[in-house]
Amino acid sequence: CSTAAYPAEVLWLRFLSRVCVTEKPGVCPRYNVIGICVVSKNNCFNDGECPNDEKCCSYGCGRQCMDPYREKPGVCPRNNVIGICVVSKNNCFNDGECPNDQKCCSYGCGSQSMICVSPMQKCIAVCTPTYCYILYQNCK
Repeated sequence: CSTAAYPAEVLWLRFLSRVCVTEKPGVCPRYNVIGICVVSKNNCFNDGECPNDEKCCSYGCGRQCMDPYREKPGVCPRNNVIGICVVSKNNCFNDGECPNDQKCCSYGCGSQSMICVSPMQKCIAVCTPTYCYILYQNCK
């Protein structure tokens, strides 16, 4: 991730150099800035500058190293929303914003209408995933 330069090109090195950017797995948590934001010096510019599994995430006023959210186990239940979609202020963005074992799932109005719900268990051999999904029940 560097560009070699001959001695005559040393002055141009500044313009020719590249920086390696490491992107770690996971998704940054959503930030909710309310009020006035005082922008301070960023403590990171990319994931490679963060320790362990942390990612360099925006918090609305700059960037800092944060733990990424992890998807919780289970499957979102199927929904049968028919009618008008209403987007709530209480929508979630990912599983990390949901309490306990709840998952952030769509309730039928697209990705802008996600809510925290109790997940279904993944189906095992006695019940096919399609069968469980259609009947809205957990496998036993």
